[in-house]
Amino acid sequence: MGHRYGLGACFGASALLANHSRTCNVLAGSNNTRIAFYNLIALSKKNPRKASRLFQEVMDDTLRVIQDLESSIGATSQEIDSPSALG
Repeated sequence: MGHRYGLGACFGASALLANHSRTCNVLAGSNNTRIAFYNLIALSKKNPRKASRLFQEVMDDTLRVIQDLESSIGATSQEIDSPSALG
Protein backbone atom coordinates (compact mmCIF):
# COMPACT_ATOMS: atom_id res chain seq x y z
CA MET A 1 0.00 0.00 0.00
CA GLY A 2 1.42 3.35 -0.97
CA HIS A 3 0.68 6.87 0.17
CA ARG A 4 1.36 10.09 -1.68
CA TYR A 5 2.64 13.08 0.22
CA GLY A 6 2.83 16.64 -0.97
CA LEU A 7 5.25 19.45 -0.32
CA GLY A 8 5.93 19.88 3.39
CA ALA A 9 4.02 16.76 4.44
CA CYS A 10 5.05 14.72 7.46
CA PHE A 11 4.93 10.97 7.73
CA GLY A 12 6.33 8.18 9.84
CA ALA A 13 4.97 7.20 13.22
CA SER A 14 8.39 5.88 14.17
CA ALA A 15 9.50 9.50 14.44
CA LEU A 16 7.45 9.60 17.63
CA LEU A 17 9.47 6.85 19.28
CA ALA A 18 12.86 7.41 20.86
CA ASN A 19 15.71 5.27 19.54
CA HIS A 20 13.53 3.75 16.82
CA SER A 21 14.66 3.23 13.24
CA ARG A 22 12.46 4.35 10.42
CA THR A 23 11.16 1.54 8.25
CA CYS A 24 9.87 2.85 4.93
CA ASN A 25 10.85 3.30 1.34
CA VAL A 26 10.47 6.76 -0.14
CA LEU A 27 10.21 7.37 -3.86
CA ALA A 28 10.70 10.95 -5.02
CA GLY A 29 8.19 12.24 -7.55
CA SER A 30 10.72 14.59 -9.12
CA ASN A 31 14.39 15.44 -9.11
CA ASN A 32 15.83 17.56 -6.32
CA THR A 33 13.37 16.23 -3.75
CA ARG A 34 14.64 16.62 -0.20
CA ILE A 35 13.56 14.67 2.83
CA ALA A 36 14.34 15.71 6.40
CA PHE A 37 14.36 13.33 9.34
CA TYR A 38 13.86 14.92 12.73
CA ASN A 39 14.47 13.68 16.22
CA LEU A 40 11.34 15.12 17.81
CA ILE A 41 12.72 14.85 21.33
CA ALA A 42 15.80 16.90 20.45
CA LEU A 43 13.74 19.29 18.31
CA SER A 44 11.28 19.87 21.16
CA LYS A 45 14.15 21.31 23.21
CA LYS A 46 15.40 23.57 20.41
CA ASN A 47 12.12 24.55 18.77
CA PRO A 48 9.07 23.39 20.75
CA ARG A 49 6.57 25.03 18.39
CA LYS A 50 7.95 23.25 15.32
CA ALA A 51 8.21 19.95 17.21
CA SER A 52 4.58 20.25 18.30
CA ARG A 53 3.43 20.95 14.73
CA LEU A 54 5.42 18.01 13.36
CA PHE A 55 4.13 15.74 16.12
CA GLN A 56 0.52 16.63 15.24
CA GLU A 57 1.14 16.09 11.51
CA VAL A 58 2.74 12.70 12.14
CA MET A 59 -0.19 11.70 14.37
CA ASP A 60 -2.66 12.77 11.67
CA ASP A 61 -0.75 10.73 9.10
CA THR A 62 -0.66 7.72 11.42
CA LEU A 63 -4.43 7.85 11.83
CA ARG A 64 -4.91 8.10 8.03
CA VAL A 65 -2.72 5.03 7.52
CA ILE A 66 -4.67 3.11 10.17
CA GLN A 67 -7.96 4.06 8.50
CA ASP A 68 -6.60 2.90 5.13
CA LEU A 69 -5.56 -0.41 6.67
CA GLU A 70 -8.98 -0.86 8.29
CA SER A 71 -10.67 -0.23 4.93
CA SER A 72 -8.37 -2.70 3.22
CA ILE A 73 -9.01 -5.34 5.88
CA GLY A 74 -12.77 -4.74 5.61
CA ALA A 75 -12.71 -5.12 1.83
CA THR A 76 -10.63 -8.30 2.06
CA SER A 77 -12.97 -9.71 4.71
CA GLN A 78 -15.98 -9.04 2.47
CA GLU A 79 -14.27 -10.77 -0.45
CA ILE A 80 -13.52 -13.81 1.71
CA ASP A 81 -17.09 -13.94 3.08
CA SER A 82 -18.70 -13.46 -0.33
CA PRO A 83 -20.38 -16.62 -1.70
CA SER A 84 -18.90 -15.90 -5.15
CA ALA A 85 -15.40 -16.03 -3.63
CA LEU A 86 -15.98 -19.68 -2.73
CA GLY A 87 -16.27 -20.56 -6.38
